[in-house]
Amino acid sequence: KLFSNTTLRYSRYRFNVGFSEKTTTTDNTGTTESEYKFDYFSGIEDWAGNVDFDYVPNPNHYIKFGIGDTYHTFRPGVNQFKISESSSSDLDTTFGSQNQFAHEANVYIEDDFKVGELFKFNVGLHGSAFIVNKKTYYSLQPRFSGRYLIDETMSVKASYARMAQFLHLLTNTSIGLPT
Repeated sequence: KLFSNTTLRYSRYRFNVGFSEKTTTTDNTGTTESEYKFDYFSGIEDWAGNVDFDYVPNPNHYIKFGIGDTYHTFRPGVNQFKISESSSSDLDTTFGSQNQFAHEANVYIEDDFKVGELFKFNVGLHGSAFIVNKKTYYSLQPRFSGRYLIDETMSVKASYARMAQFLHLLTNTSIGLPT
């Protein structure tokens, strides 16, 4: 039997920190209004889709495979500075990084099977690629696990897996802005 599952996801993370101050001053010449504003903002927006399949040729054999892609939009640190005074011309400027776009694609296959009553194995391969700024980074990630059943209450197990992660959140001990 063959079963399939399709998943679509959207996520958005927005970070904003800043300050603003408005003042109104009245004297013999009239009223003056001033506004000073500074904002720092960044974020990540993701659109993702996966198609997964489960194939069960018999009760002792279970195969899973699938493909997926995540489209990342990175909005790295952007600063906005604004000065507005009723007695002079306004200053409103935005500066910082340009948006970055990336794809994170993956494909996998996994086979879970029994050999007799004592042995059970899981063998799989996961391939992924990260595509950003016309560069592609690849990763092949094999995995294996095995079990030998000694009796109904004891077993011996062994496993190996190699994994890769293209995106990491780095933190620091100071102000901690995601720049």
